[in-house]
Amino acid sequence: MPGQPPPGHEPTEPAQQPGQDIKAVLGSLTRQISRLESDNDRLRRDNDRLRAQVKRLRSQVQALGGQVARHVGELLASTGD
Repeated sequence: MPGQPPPGHEPTEPAQQPGQDIKAVLGSLTRQISRLESDNDRLRRDNDRLRAQVKRLRSQVQALGGQVARHVGELLASTGD
């Protein structure tokens, strides 16, 4: 009979139904999507935190640059150059 194993060659595992394969794949994809969404949320939070930190550091660098420029001006003025 077509689709049947020859006599004496029985399958070692029961055949899965196509619906079971699809369910397993969909379940796996759902778990992967959930992990990716979680990773994406974490990365967004990290990105927001880092943007705020960059903004703060840029402000500090600008302030320090202004201080350095003032000190250099004072030193140059005091040496008469």
